[in-house]
Amino acid sequence: MSESHAFIMVGTAASSLLALLILLRVEINGQRPVLALTRRWVATPSPTPTLVLAIILTVALSAFAAITRTGADTQPLQSTTAAAPPSHTAFDTDEDLAALRSYATSIDTPPQATAPSEPLPGVDDMIAKLKARLDQNPADVKGWKMLGWSYLNTGQPNEAARAYEEAQKLAPGDAEITAALTAANSAIEK
Repeated sequence: MSESHAFIMVGTAASSLLALLILLRVEINGQRPVLALTRRWVATPSPTPTLVLAIILTVALSAFAAITRTGADTQPLQSTTAAAPPSHTAFDTDEDLAALRSYATSIDTPPQATAPSEPLPGVDDMIAKLKARLDQNPADVKGWKMLGWSYLNTGQPNEAARAYEEAQKLAPGDAEITAALTAANSAIEK
């Protein structure tokens, strides 16, 4: 478990305990309804509380598993005033290059056009396929982001900025696109 997951769990537990303690003290018309509910809960026969606790535990575990799947702890919280643009180097990881190859291969018109023994197309070929695809489907935000990323990582920041601007028109509130556009503009200034 990552450190941020531990903080989330401790914060959730502390907040829940605080809310429960406050609710136990709240009086409405001279009575404490949460305290009465607690007494009723304790007096309930065994199978019902066990089932309710199992359901709550399942929901909690699912929520924490979702945090892991979405990678919430991979992006540190940043100040909105001094946010540094993400650093881009030529193909940050093999995973990024594989994603670009996969996307470019998926937009090939006929799947049997290339024989399995042929090597994967070059980066320039993949960029050309992306551009052709975007000419046919200009509303493909993911395609514009991938095109911008490709240009930025092949030393073409002007084209990257144009691609990210197109993506931003389609998804104006996307923070990832805004950060990438900032990085492309920074690369242009260098």
